Amino acid sequence: MDKQAFEEIRDAVTRAGGVHTVLASTLRDALDAERLGKDIRDRISSKLSEYSLGHYPVEIPSRHWEYVRLYALDSEYGELYGAALRPGEHEDEELRRLVGSRPGQILKQIRELVAPERRS
Repeated sequence: MDKQAFEEIRDAVTRAGGVHTVLASTLRDALDAERLGKDIRDRISSKLSEYSLGHYPVEIPSRHWEYVRLYALDSEYGELYGAALRPGEHEDEELRRLVGSRPGQILKQIRELVAPERRS
């Protein structure tokens, strides 16, 4: 496992303002793995968490050409993703707090974050 690779990934997220999209193959390569099997995807998720990074989709894709959005857990993106992806009363309240009086604008931003247009 290449510690430097995950530090570089974390730094890229930081430079991008707290949210950054990469190919699943980038994450696979950071573990020096050949395939994106279930165990490798679970290890990637755990490793990202160690570096205070979350990811969407919640399950790392098994296809190397698919995209994964990374976000800093301690950023506004992390707050938004955490509240939007985990149902519960506390998360509902957090969404209300984050959205405030701009629900239409925030809903559009959530849609862009959670369901971005497919890249070619």
